[in-house]
Amino acid sequence: MKPNKYPGHLVIGITGTIASGKSTACHYLASEKGAKWIDADLVARKVVTDLAEVLAGLFGAEILTEDGDVDRKALGAIVFSDPQKLELLNQTVHPETCRRIEGMIKAAEEELVIVEAIELLRSDLKDMIDAVWVVWAKPEIRIERMMSTRGLSREEAAARVASQLDDEAYRSLADRVIASSEGDVAMLERQIDEALESLRAERES
Repeated sequence: MKPNKYPGHLVIGITGTIASGKSTACHYLASEKGAKWIDADLVARKVVTDLAEVLAGLFGAEILTEDGDVDRKALGAIVFSDPQKLELLNQTVHPETCRRIEGMIKAAEEELVIVEAIELLRSDLKDMIDAVWVVWAKPEIRIERMMSTRGLSREEAAARVASQLDDEAYRSLADRVIASSEGDVAMLERQIDEALESLRAERES
């Protein structure tokens, strides 16, 4: 476990590949364990909105709606098919996202804080947390989840899976791996209970 950077808080980073079950794990921690849940994607969405003109300058005016907001699907179609453009987007959005999240951690009234972030391991967010939990699911499960919940085609979903760190990279950098399978929420919750109990015992020892 890393040294506690924010006294009074236990900060857990929840990460994993897209559609792996991260939000399900976070919902359980927030609703049943009283955690402050910071969703880095929601913070990043606000940053993207605030940087709409900057992003249009980088990726073209076609990513904007008639109202001047960012069309996330149009932006995603550009960056998820081009690793260099995805990296450019990350370099533009992530620093401000990290700054805002750090402020939210410091301001949290809850002792337990969870930061859900798909790019946790490739951003400065990894330096803000005490432990990394990776939620894992098989690639085919993730593709099916994206097709059913996000309206993506199989090709679009597969491209998003391919744009991220592979499963082994995530798991090798984890302090704990939480397995997520089809519909077995009880199994997921048991793993979370065990991981949290273990983490608190380590912190207190």
